[in-house]
Amino acid sequence: MRALLPLLALPLAACVTTQEQQAEAILAGVVAQHRAAVAAVSGGAAAPVAQRHTTGEAAVLLGATPERVTARLGQPDLRRAEPGAEVWRYSARHCHLDLVLYPDAGTLRVGHAAARAAGLVALSEGECLADIAARPAPARVAALR
Repeated sequence: MRALLPLLALPLAACVTTQEQQAEAILAGVVAQHRAAVAAVSGGAAAPVAQRHTTGEAAVLLGATPERVTARLGQPDLRRAEPGAEVWRYSARHCHLDLVLYPDAGTLRVGHAAARAAGLVALSEGECLADIAARPAPARVAALR
């Protein structure tokens, strides 16, 4: 019986390795995106903001100006100035949308966009965007005034 215990642990170890590999791949993508954004801000030869890599459906927001974002989604629930960037967060019942806007040709543009589920509800990025877009109208109408 004791000889079987190590064999039972093998499938569990394989799951952990797969999860670690997925986490490393996601982190590598975020780091690459951040480096491209820093290069753009510092005058490097990075790709234009609208062509940077982001997985998922939030990528449609890449390159958008603050006016375009607020026209679609209203004012963000959180707006924070960072050195060389501005961070916006939209929150809905089950999701968060994180945007990082960088200076580009005299205006701010979305250089990073990621929607994610909040809490225990498992939702895709597209479902999260729909949740954000369906927030109560007063939050969105205030941005249009």
